[in-house]
Amino acid sequence: MTITGAQVRAARKLLGWSLTKLAVPAGVTGSTIAKFENDEKVPARYASILKVLADAGIEFTDQEETGVRHKAR
Repeated sequence: MTITGAQVRAARKLLGWSLTKLAVPAGVTGSTIAKFENDEKVPARYASILKVLADAGIEFTDQEETGVRHKAR
């Protein structure tokens, strides 16, 4: 599944995280996250960003509608 910048932005907002709160543990800059969220560039550390969000309890969806949600516990 390919994750869009809009999904990353939505995930970050769902968690109440700033750009920096996501960027630091992913090993990128806030600017890198912003560029990804604006569909300007897919970062080299794409997988790292997704892992940080998944570890925080985010699940990306693509069934009926592309989006994000908290993982079921």
